[in-house]
This record gives sequence, C-alpha cells and structure tokens, in this order.
Amino acid sequence: MWISSFVVSLPTAEESATAILRALAAIPAFTLGERQASRLPVVLEAPDGSTARYWHEWVEQLPGVIQVEVAFVSFDESEPLSDQLTSELTMTVGDE
Repeated sequence: MWISSFVVSLPTAEESATAILRALAAIPAFTLGERQASRLPVVLEAPDGSTARYWHEWVEQLPGVIQVEVAFVSFDESEPLSDQLTSELTMTVGDE
C-alpha cells in the first residue's frame, strides 16, 4: 500500500475551486483535508506506485489546478523488492 499526501493549490475563482473539490471528493482513494484559503491537503491511498503516480498526474491535469506539491510518500515495506524496483523504475523512466 502506497500512502502519499500532497497539497493542491486551487484557483481563486470559487466556481473552479468547487469543481476541483467535487472531482477529488468523488474518488474513494482520496481523503481531503481542511481547505486553507487556496490550498487543499489531500491524502492518497493506492495499491502500488504506478497507481499513486496515475492519481497524482490526474490531479495535476484537472482544469484549474494551479500546482500539486508532494508532502509525503510511504509504501509498505512488506512488498516484494522486485515489485518496489519495478515501480521505482517506472516512475523514473516516466519522468524523462
């Protein structure tokens, strides 16, 4: 299980910010924190690194999202090492 938290910077236009909040709230993998002005803390629980990466990129691409800042990432150390390396390599190669 991969757990990550990030802060979503919302637009100043309330209509756009509300649309983003609704989109995030509709995804069971996300737990939304208390909004502080234009910043929203989000916790993501994903089964693996690839899924975590998918959801992070999905949030970044939501219309109106200003920025997504990763605050924390943790993964279950009981995951087989080969799976961890595959996930890490996928994330690294995908960045290039």
